[in-house]
Amino acid sequence: MVHPDLNQLLNSLLPFAERTLAEHGEFFPFGTTMKSDGEIVAVSAYDGDERPPSQSVIDLLTHAFRQQARNGDLRAAGICYDARTTPPGQTEKCDAVCASMEHQCGEAVNVILPYEKTSDGEVQYGQMFTTPRISQFFVPTEKVAVGGWLLWLCFALTCVFPVTSLYHIFSRTIPTLINPHTPVRVLPIFIIFPVLFIPIAIFSFIAGLKLWLVRPGAVSFAKYFLLSYLGAHTAYFLVWVYWILIFQPNQSAGFAEMGRWYLVNPVLFMALWYSYLKQSKRVRKTYLSG
Repeated sequence: MVHPDLNQLLNSLLPFAERTLAEHGEFFPFGTTMKSDGEIVAVSAYDGDERPPSQSVIDLLTHAFRQQARNGDLRAAGICYDARTTPPGQTEKCDAVCASMEHQCGEAVNVILPYEKTSDGEVQYGQMFTTPRISQFFVPTEKVAVGGWLLWLCFALTCVFPVTSLYHIFSRTIPTLINPHTPVRVLPIFIIFPVLFIPIAIFSFIAGLKLWLVRPGAVSFAKYFLLSYLGAHTAYFLVWVYWILIFQPNQSAGFAEMGRWYLVNPVLFMALWYSYLKQSKRVRKTYLSG
């Protein structure tokens, strides 16, 4: 039996989701809260991206609801989003509208409404069902410290990578660029390096700081950094290969070392830490309680 307050939230969440699906074929996550005086308020989240990943919006709403709940401003809250689910008695996943709702009394539930789009664009709904949910809005105020491998990652992002990148730029790249004896044909390689890696160093510092301070959306931001980190290294390696093929086609020395530093190592680094951020219980616990 769902709490009456949650039924009121559901009556606010589902009609809007159904209307948006019918008109646009999709919808971004959105929320609804019931304040301590019973007032129901529609809530959206915006991080500056016109088409943000759904999980980023859910993270922002979750963090906002958690803070309001700790301040005593909420009686209940819910987030509605598009999901994939396996309905009871079925074996294949399908699209569904999911309303994840929680009440200050401790009740937490996912109300799931499966749907499918027909060839003529109509939306047909299946049988609604509910599943239990682990509370994420009404949680204890206890803070979980950043520690273990997560602490090491924070240190690497805020200190190690920015410092080593800037050291390389100021100790090798810039002196080479201002050296009047440097051949003109090698200048593009040394110009591209700071263009690529100064922004990545800044990105790294911000990503690590967000993780360290347990900011909303920190995990998603760190994942974007890891992808950008890999992209910058891959781009530089490809530019270097192109330069070698044009200006020194008979020189094969250095390919293995450059491939290791700018391709193999970044791939391993990105894969390791992206997987860690996605799978780690410590990460989930830290950023659900912070």
